[in-house]
Amino acid sequence: MFKIPTKVLYRQPFAETYTCIEQTAHEPVLLSSYDSIDKHSGFLFAPFALSGDSPIIVIRPDRVEEMPVFKSDDSDADIPAAVVADEDETRNRQCYAEDFRSCHINLINDKFQKIVLARSCDEMFCCGEVQEERLSSIATTLFHRACRLFPRQFVALVSSPVCGYWLMATPEVLLKLKNREGRSMALAGTMKAESVPTADIENGNVSCWSDKNKEEQQIVARYISDSLSPYVDKLSQSEPHTIVAANVCHLQTDFEFTLKESSSLGKLVAALHPTPAVCGLPKSVTCHHITANEHCHREYYSGFAGPLNIDDATSLFVSLRCMHIMPDRFRLYAGGGLLRESSEEQEWQETCAKMQAMRKLIIDN
Repeated sequence: MFKIPTKVLYRQPFAETYTCIEQTAHEPVLLSSYDSIDKHSGFLFAPFALSGDSPIIVIRPDRVEEMPVFKSDDSDADIPAAVVADEDETRNRQCYAEDFRSCHINLINDKFQKIVLARSCDEMFCCGEVQEERLSSIATTLFHRACRLFPRQFVALVSSPVCGYWLMATPEVLLKLKNREGRSMALAGTMKAESVPTADIENGNVSCWSDKNKEEQQIVARYISDSLSPYVDKLSQSEPHTIVAANVCHLQTDFEFTLKESSSLGKLVAALHPTPAVCGLPKSVTCHHITANEHCHREYYSGFAGPLNIDDATSLFVSLRCMHIMPDRFRLYAGGGLLRESSEEQEWQETCAKMQAMRKLIIDN
């Protein structure tokens, strides 16, 4: 009987090769807190909110291999045609409207300063359920396709009996650390890429961005700075600038620092995650609201993932532009930051635009 392998394929931004990490013996390490992250080495896959069903997974590097990214689809896997049923689309829109209202009233009443509302969409296989062997080949083909389509992003395919198959192509660094020298970023605000002048991207000009987008990005930047400060020295912060992530653009602020001797990776991760880019402010209040009220069960979407303590370096990315690949469907995820002036229709359209990145992998056969 075919068993989902415990392994990960990942490609760093702009790299022409990818790394395969496979655990060949025993089960992956499952953690229920961030405290002991420092003690492990491998590939870390963490959910948005820790639970018994969604623990932190650490895949041990029993076998590590670096290989070139496929330049074309030379896998035998045919990507199944998939569709969203009309009734499901109607239900998705109704659920989003309900979630928006429950968030927005708390923004109007100043209970929330910002909150991120996420949703998912199921693209059902027209052929029905596929066998696990084929599902593994489909997932691998989609990984290589994502590497080709999204050269700027961190691309990863995580597979395990614990979580199934998850594919991401994310632009957002949560934390990079090597020899106590670290980097992080604040990423927020969204516009379709065709709406942003090329000169603004090349020159760092942010004048084309709305006040709402600028405010959203400033909220995240302040949070990152405040969260890092107790644990680091020599903290520096760049001016916000525009970056391209697939078919959309975001505002980004970069941070560099030195981790204090008295601090640890686990403490720093716990302080940062979940950032206002995927959760909100105040963090504890908005996180509770999301887990208690949001129709979308995020699982590993908007968590974080990446190589952990490999060659004395850690690179953790926020798990955005995600797809959960299941035997009968592709489940796509997207979210957007809400402020009190947010419009429901505009926010819905933003999630549609973000989902197009993963959807493009499915339809470009």
